[in-house]
Amino acid sequence: MKLSYATHQEVDVKVGKISVIATDNPVVYRDMVFGFRGKNDLLRVYDDQFEEQKIESTIDWLGDVADAEFDVKKYVTEISKTTMAGLTENNRNKTIEAIQNLYNVIQSDLFMVDLPLQVAVDLDLKRALTFCKVHFDEGVMNNPYGIIESVIKVHEECSIGNCVALTNVAHYLDAEQFKDLCALIKDSGLSMIIIEFTELEFQEFYKECDFTFIDQDFVDWHG
Repeated sequence: MKLSYATHQEVDVKVGKISVIATDNPVVYRDMVFGFRGKNDLLRVYDDQFEEQKIESTIDWLGDVADAEFDVKKYVTEISKTTMAGLTENNRNKTIEAIQNLYNVIQSDLFMVDLPLQVAVDLDLKRALTFCKVHFDEGVMNNPYGIIESVIKVHEECSIGNCVALTNVAHYLDAEQFKDLCALIKDSGLSMIIIEFTELEFQEFYKECDFTFIDQDFVDWHG
């Protein structure tokens, strides 16, 4: 996949590798963040055949996971499909039986009320999963690395091929955690883009990544 920003050289985003786009230019940083969020048209994404792709369908934008509320709901559809596909026949029958028992109990209680009320039985397992309010463990949600690791696992388990995009990872991961993240992306066969607001002199932190820097004069530097 290739990422194009305005008139700058395209960034080759590789599978199994983190692509870091760093800058100390507020305009560039803002353009990047807003572009990934679909707020401007300065970013373009192309596949390996140079066919333009929609950003929202190729990029999984997480932004700053240390600063924003993260909600697993964005993955509910994929998680539901994977969970349902992995259910054994025995567990599927047990789940349906449990749902049916729930409706029976509620209907029995309604019979005690002097009103013409009935429950509408719904045995859809996907909606049952939504009803259970599936979410990441609270301990994970308080750990930026844990959030990123969990998202990568969701991508792996649910076969989501989108490129994960983050901002300012070096602000909340130490050198060892970042090294682990690089290894995790390599092992997963996924791709990742990190937008960093930093100085060129800190390039060493990203030595295991494909590194691009755009300075205050809008000049590209490639590590």
